Amino acid sequence: MILCKELTNSDVANIGRIVLPKREAEAYLPPLSEREGIMLRMGDMTLAVTWKFKFRFWANNKSRMYILENTGGFVRAHCLRAGNFLIVYRNPTSGNHIVRGNKGMPQRSPLDSLQYSSSTLHVKKARSDRRHSPINPNKIIGHGSSSLTMTDMLYDLEGALLVLLTIFLNRCLFLRHLHLENLRYCYIIFLDYL
Repeated sequence: MILCKELTNSDVANIGRIVLPKREAEAYLPPLSEREGIMLRMGDMTLAVTWKFKFRFWANNKSRMYILENTGGFVRAHCLRAGNFLIVYRNPTSGNHIVRGNKGMPQRSPLDSLQYSSSTLHVKKARSDRRHSPINPNKIIGHGSSSLTMTDMLYDLEGALLVLLTIFLNRCLFLRHLHLENLRYCYIIFLDYL
């Protein structure tokens, strides 16, 4: 997860734009050099739709305010209201963005805990007083140039299953046996099963 925004009344109004958190927008979305902005294509995590949002900024004193425009269809399709959440993910391999509308407090998704790092897989254990345990990712996922770091995964049955599913599906994506759209559906079916 690269961005999570609790929606306000103005975000879900008929204007069709959502104000984004500045820190996350600057850190994780493409840099903007002009106010006109750029078009961002984001796959929908739950619907078979690719949304075309305009990502731009407004000058605000000596700072910037980042917004997504053309969001009205997304808000209506997910029946979002003030207090609901807009969540944006980025596929670490392809760089493609995935968007999700959530009506309650955002729950952890397997996509939330995936990050690529240099050489080791870390699984954070349930108790905070324990240290991270490094695991050789080459034995698990089979490619050494980049590895997965999985944080905030509990050492219980559900956490272990999510880790295994994530490794398997990412390996399928890496080998191009599975398309990104199918990956989203696999996660949704699996999470519904739990």
